[in-house]
Amino acid sequence: MALGGAGGTMPKTMLAARLHEVGEALRIEQVPVPEVGPDDVLVKIAACGTQDGDHQLIHGMLPLNRRPLIIGHEPAGTIAAVGSNVRQVREGDRVFVSPSLSCGQCADCRNGNGNYCAQYAVMGMSYFAPPGRERFERYGDGGFAEYMLIPAGNANPLPDTISFEQAAKIAFLGVALKAAERAHVRAGATVIVTGASGALGTCAVMCAHALGATTIVAIARDAARLERVRQVHPATVISHAAGTDPELEGVRALLPQKGADVLIDCLPTALDVTQRAIGLLRRGGRAVLIGGVRGPINIDYRHFMLSEIEVTGSVGMGPGTYPRVVDLMRSGVVDFTHFITHRFPLAQANEAIAAVMAKTGDPLGVVITP
Repeated sequence: MALGGAGGTMPKTMLAARLHEVGEALRIEQVPVPEVGPDDVLVKIAACGTQDGDHQLIHGMLPLNRRPLIIGHEPAGTIAAVGSNVRQVREGDRVFVSPSLSCGQCADCRNGNGNYCAQYAVMGMSYFAPPGRERFERYGDGGFAEYMLIPAGNANPLPDTISFEQAAKIAFLGVALKAAERAHVRAGATVIVTGASGALGTCAVMCAHALGATTIVAIARDAARLERVRQVHPATVISHAAGTDPELEGVRALLPQKGADVLIDCLPTALDVTQRAIGLLRRGGRAVLIGGVRGPINIDYRHFMLSEIEVTGSVGMGPGTYPRVVDLMRSGVVDFTHFITHRFPLAQANEAIAAVMAKTGDPLGVVITP
């Protein structure tokens, strides 16, 4: 088996960062390079993003149902080898790896809703129901490694104009775009984005602007980090520091009298802020929840009913979102040029995750490069 574009011999082992037990640091160790089956693709990883989901997995806030596990679910790289049945990609192709696993055959998968599939799982993370176990056993290992085995259908062509490091954070942009579309963000809309200074929130601001919102109120605790978000489009984006206004009383004055059209909630914590932000929607407004806060939301029944507010969730980006994300990036409508702020070698995977959680140096986009 030859390395794609390298003309060398495939190594038998590779460096990987593996999670062995909940609460333990990742172990940086040599493991066998996966064997490629007929329908598989082997990707030589060039960059893999990290974010708080990796921290949650390590510390037991997500199910760790395979051990040891190579984590990392934001990978990009080059095709190193392909299986005998694979025709859609070839060795040497640049690819973004879609981390979602599903059966591909059920009604939900055929309708583009693979995240509803009973076998749904995320490579480098977890499977979420027993039917997903078998597929995860084969393809569960993620991108904190020199090589990654994936189903051929999870390899997405990556244009030369998008760097591997930018591709390693494309998933955030895809998640945000899918959410903004589910919330019906349209030209002229007034949009609130909570958790706006984080990577997901910044992408939500970018997507709301790309879809035509004329007023975007970006809410986060840190005023200094919000100034960076405001630069996405200073004529459209208004920043509001919740650290000095936890009740969001000052936000009402920034909105039309009727309230906001859309809320995109990107908060990983602070349910109380999410609830207050929902209360800022106009009648018929729509909230989409993508931050992953744990716990119940309490909404006054009659207000919810009489105002005809809609609250929905969104997860992942789905197969149809990736091409639109690429178009936004290639056209310059979304500027990802300065999105990558921190780079770590694979041997420092633990330090990369710690930087995300400590918010050291405003870690907007943190990537690991094997």
